[in-house]
This record gives sequence, C-alpha cells and structure tokens, in this order.
Amino acid sequence: DLKMAAPPKLANNKSNQYEIIFDLNGIGSSGFTEADVMVHFHKTFDRASNLTLDQKIETLWLEKCVANPMIFNADKFRFHSYAYQQTESPKLSFEIGLTNYRDYIGTHLQEPNEHQELIERGLSEGNALKYFSCALGCEAVLSTSDDFIILLRRTSHVATHAGLFNGPSGHPEPHHLFKGPNQTISSNISSSDERTSNSSFWTKYENVSSGLVVNELF
Repeated sequence: DLKMAAPPKLANNKSNQYEIIFDLNGIGSSGFTEADVMVHFHKTFDRASNLTLDQKIETLWLEKCVANPMIFNADKFRFHSYAYQQTESPKLSFEIGLTNYRDYIGTHLQEPNEHQELIERGLSEGNALKYFSCALGCEAVLSTSDDFIILLRRTSHVATHAGLFNGPSGHPEPHHLFKGPNQTISSNISSSDERTSNSSFWTKYENVSSGLVVNELF
C-alpha cells in the first residue's frame, strides 16, 4: 500500500493565489495514464460533520439560493489526500470521498473568523481540512499554437467569482458513474438536498468500483 501524504494546508479563502502541493516536474509531457492512478473511494474520506456546522451550512446555502436562484446542489467528489511514488505502479493514489456543492459553499465561503475557527478546530483534531468540503475540481492551462493562453469569463450566475476569468475548468461528476441506457443524470443527484447522514448519502455509491472513479477523473 502507498503511504498517503498529509492533507495540504488550506489557503486563506480570500487569497487569489494557488498553493502548489504536488510538483509534476520530471513526469514528462505524457503525464499520467489511467493505469498509473489508483483511487480509494470510501465514506471515511468525507468531511466531518456536526450539528452546529450543518446548520450554518444550510443557512448560508439558503442565502445564496435566494440571492441567485439559478444555483443548484449536486454531489461532488471530495479530495482527502494523495500519495505519489516515481518508480512503481500505480504511481499516483488518491483518497476520495463525497461532498456536494452546498457543503462547498457552506464551508469554504464562511466569514474569515468562522473560516479560521474551522481550520483551528480541525488542526486540534489532526487535520486542518477535516470539516471542509474540499470539492474536487480541475482547471487547465490551455495554450494555442501561436503562444496565446485561452481564458474563459465566468458567468454572472455562479455562486463564486462571477465575471472573472479562469482557464477551462469544471468538476468530475459522481452522477456520471451511473450513466447507462436505463438511467438519467437527474435521477442520480436528487439525494444531495436530502443528506441526513453519512450512511444514507452513500447508499447509492456503495457498489461503485474505484476503477469507475478513476475513469471519471480522466
């Protein structure tokens, strides 16, 4: 088994800078293939929960929905930790749980003092990110053959960073794990707003293989 690295530090939620937690120098232009990547997908990698925090999340989410009726909740993968080894396969291993967009808004967009209190509480329990959603996203730096970089302007209908520019980006989607001839996307995301416990949230994902999650990451 790979030894998992400690979770990364959480950057200030008001910062416009990225923190590099994993340097790919030396990997080469080919990057990673699916065969190089392994995922441990389990509910033990979800964020920690408590009643007070969950109530704050719900309050903030309702405020955001009133201000912007076009936002909606959906399940997301949660990044917990990673490990990398250069000489053996799989080279890159992730520990991934589940979260949702509501929890992302409710934990990462708190007021600075509440944000810091949540970090400190997690640190006292061994993990600064323990109570944060840590929704897994992806963003690319896309360059053209004539040496330009492509940026997209974010719509005014998103909950964060509306109208700003960023690279092509998005989220791997848990509901894609269920796409098939007799299933629809909408039928697989309805439980996000009905999350009452870690166990019930995971019921529909219990038989999902880690290989399917790796495939969705790619």
